[in-house]
Amino acid sequence: MQARPRPAVVSALVGLVLVVAAMVVPLLLDDDVRVHFPPLHAWWGPRFDPLVLVAIAAGVLLWSALPRLCLELPWRVVVVLTTFAGWLWTCALGLSDGRYGFARVYGRTSEYPHDAQTVRDVPAMLREFVERIPSSAPDNWHTHVAGHPPGALLSFVLLDRLGVQDPFWIAMVVVTVGATSVAAVLLTLDLLGSRDLARRAAPWLALAPLVVWAGVSADWYFAAVAAWGLYLLARAATSRGPRGGPRASLRGCCWAGASTSPTAWCCSASLLSRCCGWRPGRAARVHGTPRPLHRDRRGWAGGPCRGHWAARSR
Repeated sequence: MQARPRPAVVSALVGLVLVVAAMVVPLLLDDDVRVHFPPLHAWWGPRFDPLVLVAIAAGVLLWSALPRLCLELPWRVVVVLTTFAGWLWTCALGLSDGRYGFARVYGRTSEYPHDAQTVRDVPAMLREFVERIPSSAPDNWHTHVAGHPPGALLSFVLLDRLGVQDPFWIAMVVVTVGATSVAAVLLTLDLLGSRDLARRAAPWLALAPLVVWAGVSADWYFAAVAAWGLYLLARAATSRGPRGGPRASLRGCCWAGASTSPTAWCCSASLLSRCCGWRPGRAARVHGTPRPLHRDRRGWAGGPCRGHWAARSR
């Protein structure tokens, strides 16, 4: 597969234009967009203390070494190395403020741990979950819990039951789980016959700028759940089925879930339902009415699954 630099350059220029517009347009219109440092919801406070220099050094080292290593090392080593590199890069940025860089986020009242540590009866919590979403409700859930399905809260309830209550260590668990999303993406590409593409994409996945936000929020955790769900979906669609035939010879049209791995299929439905907020029963219906997934000379192709997109609002 030959690299095509022109689309990459065009997309980069479009992104640059959007960033510049986000910075300039509010100034020209004298409009307060409630952002302290457009286009970022952040404050401008550059500094060069030792911890920041460590983060810069880690970024430069990974940026200079990863592209070559990902092309030359064995595949399994690339997956492990890239996952570790993503974890290291996230930690280097988050710890540029010391432990406080991570701990301050999960110590907030609006975050999951605050509400998770108040849950004493899980079945009762699930029964009352919807009634406690409105801000006008007595003992209402706080921002993030109210805005997401209960599976997210249950994850932090589990951490609390395991004794992980310090905000810093909660953050480290989230970062570690989130870093595995890099491995999930690489393995999914490999399953679909794009290992060369995965090798080239690996450094970009490990050093993605999104860790600036995702590393200090549960978004990184959600990304890992979604990535592993899609990996299992790809495995279900490419594994040897009860009708025989190895995945390498899978041709034509294959209805995912009909002649594929039931275990991988069910695990994929479970993970993706947690990520999207569907109930498990409805998730089965979503995954049970898929569009065709087929393989031709160009690789894998197919349409998105049809489902009950309004399930979350019901």
